Amino acid sequence: TRRERQLKQLLFMALDQLYSTKNVAEMRYWCTEWEPSRYEDIQLMDFEKAWDSLFAEVKVGWSKRHYLFCESLVKGQPFFEKLWELEHGESVK
Repeated sequence: TRRERQLKQLLFMALDQLYSTKNVAEMRYWCTEWEPSRYEDIQLMDFEKAWDSLFAEVKVGWSKRHYLFCESLVKGQPFFEKLWELEHGESVK
């Protein structure tokens, strides 16, 4: 749907911002949020490996899991929260 496409675009914008930080600890955190069962593997990854892993999984499709991940990723970032509100009709929880 149009809404899902726009939320996915927002997710990619937030991921792009995350990538630009080059912060390995933050990247590992978000990889673990996406795939908690891989915690041990993720902790051994460098920034690029973690990024490649996360992006490869998140770019495919759209599901409730993507929705919740996007909501978590934009939370606390005023610009992205505003875009979320415009598309979603309510504030980030």
